[in-house]
Amino acid sequence: MMAFPIALALLVQYFNSVADMFWVSGLGADALAAVSIVTPVYMAIISIGNGIGTGASYAISKRIGAGESDSASKAASQSLMMTIAAGAASLILLVVTVVPLMDYMGAGDILALCTDYAYPVILSAPLLMMGGVLSGCLRGEGAAKRSTAILVTAAIFNMVLDPVFIYWFDMGIAGAAYATVVSSAISMIPAVYWYAVRKDVLVPISFIGFRFTRPEVRSISEVGVPQTAELVIISLMSVFFVRSISFAGGTDLVAVFEITWRVATIMMVPAQAIGFALVPILSASFGMGDPARVRGAFFYGLKLSIAVMAAIAVLTAVLAPYLADLMILSDDSARLRPYMTDMLVVCTLFFPAFSLINATSALLQSMGRGTTSLTLTIVRNSAIAAVYASLSVFGIASYMWWGMTVTEIVFGFVTLAVGLLLFRRVSVVRKPISQL
Repeated sequence: MMAFPIALALLVQYFNSVADMFWVSGLGADALAAVSIVTPVYMAIISIGNGIGTGASYAISKRIGAGESDSASKAASQSLMMTIAAGAASLILLVVTVVPLMDYMGAGDILALCTDYAYPVILSAPLLMMGGVLSGCLRGEGAAKRSTAILVTAAIFNMVLDPVFIYWFDMGIAGAAYATVVSSAISMIPAVYWYAVRKDVLVPISFIGFRFTRPEVRSISEVGVPQTAELVIISLMSVFFVRSISFAGGTDLVAVFEITWRVATIMMVPAQAIGFALVPILSASFGMGDPARVRGAFFYGLKLSIAVMAAIAVLTAVLAPYLADLMILSDDSARLRPYMTDMLVVCTLFFPAFSLINATSALLQSMGRGTTSLTLTIVRNSAIAAVYASLSVFGIASYMWWGMTVTEIVFGFVTLAVGLLLFRRVSVVRKPISQL
């Protein structure tokens, strides 16, 4: 019940990102490459909101499980203030560093296109983060449908506004960025209605007499900070991926990677959705002091995820040429089609391993082991970056895709082994959250 609405939200979000690439592809291969280069920056911004939102979901659900509703409300309020502060800091940092960062990724002659897309996104960083945090707060109290509504609203409006801003308003690549910003602002309307007007949420947010309190900040941070760092590192590792890919095949291969990875990400949504759903369920079970419930929920989610992802892998491999066709809007981009097909077929081989990574990360986060999850992510992505850098000298794209696939499969089993080992050692004790 938790995973289905989360999957819907993720699907709409990822279809939205594919829609961005589809409409921008009408502007030519250079515009596609520009969006691909800026994407790690955009994803880093979104990752901060999603990371703090995961921390909020963990803190809120654990307090609900322990019967501490007042503390849950404080956690929700403080997660929002943490996001505002993080958004302001990110805005300042990115304004200073984004041009040299994009130049490092190989922007070169298309730097002007990259900045046209990047600056509207950067200047709206606090707003773009807010959706992930509010969704996390709602997931923490079990309101998965409302959490989904925020994300779906943003994605649907973005898909509608993309062609309007890009072509009708003749704003070009900048139009795609402004469509994203406006859509995010619109998605805040239902959240404001639930929290400030209707006031029918289980865990209210209030800033009357607000101050940061140590138990809530610590609880949010022990999962939220590592999760934020984990997601940001994944995004920033894309900088190294893009640089290696650009070295191997120029901006065309960068566009191939970014487009195909977005399609692959859509196919991997069930594994992500089950992982997101497991965090509040496992956290609440830990809050109840019930290790048997934790174990049962984890293995049920893991087996379900593997079965679904294996079926999707087969289907995706068969449909790969047709999925590549769907992503091509202009003749200038048509030359990328065979390379997109090859990458997508190879990527399907690690889909089941992605289930191991997501489910185990949820288990680690629900134990308060966010730092362990972060460490595994850093090691895994560093290994992929090293593989890309090593294989890029051959200039053969398929070598790079195979290297990534083998690395993901290996680390899927490594992550599962570490998670199960730590779970066997954990001591589940029922006592007030403030004493944990």
